[in-house]
Amino acid sequence: MSEFTIAQAARFQGQQVTLRGWLYNLRESGKLLFPQFRDGTGIMQAVVSKADVSPEVWERAATLTQESSVIAHGTVRADKRAPGGYELVLNDLTVVQRVPTDQPYPISPKEHGVDFLMSQRHLWMRSAKQSALLRLRHEVIAAIRDFFDSNGFILTDAPILTPAACEGTTTLFELDYFDLGPAYLTQSGQLYIEATAAALHVDGAYRELFVRDADLSAVGFFDLVAVPGLAPLRAVIDRPAVVDVGEAERLRWSRSPVTWTPRTKSVPSPSASQATWPTRAIRIMLKAT
Repeated sequence: MSEFTIAQAARFQGQQVTLRGWLYNLRESGKLLFPQFRDGTGIMQAVVSKADVSPEVWERAATLTQESSVIAHGTVRADKRAPGGYELVLNDLTVVQRVPTDQPYPISPKEHGVDFLMSQRHLWMRSAKQSALLRLRHEVIAAIRDFFDSNGFILTDAPILTPAACEGTTTLFELDYFDLGPAYLTQSGQLYIEATAAALHVDGAYRELFVRDADLSAVGFFDLVAVPGLAPLRAVIDRPAVVDVGEAERLRWSRSPVTWTPRTKSVPSPSASQATWPTRAIRIMLKAT
């Protein structure tokens, strides 16, 4: 029998497989049991018929508790009614570890408040919705990184602590920084990534940071800030007297689908332009709940 993951179920239709995972939920209908198993890649329903399995296997399946770890053997078959479109016709079951009934898994299938779920965040991530959100978040961030990387940007890390507000706001998350006084979670790393773009003379720089609202709410965000680098040095040297920033940036971004709002500024020399070159930041924030 082939070991597989639930995400690959379509490839194993009609085949005998071994599923290693945990019990997500269990319901009973007469002489049929419908356990739902998860393995980290998805959730799959199994069907256990009392007439088709031994009494020992039936008893093991009927007494499973939520999040008990199991090794299930059976045949994959297509069924539109099943979650994901496929189910496992179970013929054997090994219980690796059974969660005791006197110490049950804390997040049952019923509704729970957000405060409770956040206190059990490490377990809440096992639920279908939360695991799907994490995978979606990963795909979005990967696509953003791919775009900036393919356009000559470089990823850099900016400090997460700052001694003062950087965006003129009065709402800051304050903490004690050892014996040196108060410090605050930064609201932006733009100044640091502007310096990085100029120092490395790359097309731009970006940084990623997970931030939390200053009011200590449970809402957090993945915050990405990116800035373009200097205009091509040749464009500045060719026109040492007056440089049209918008035109120079159009030269730099001619191969990119990004559209920048041009802004004109006169600069006296290439060295001065490098010191005062204006940049526009892209800011992308993803809610991470």
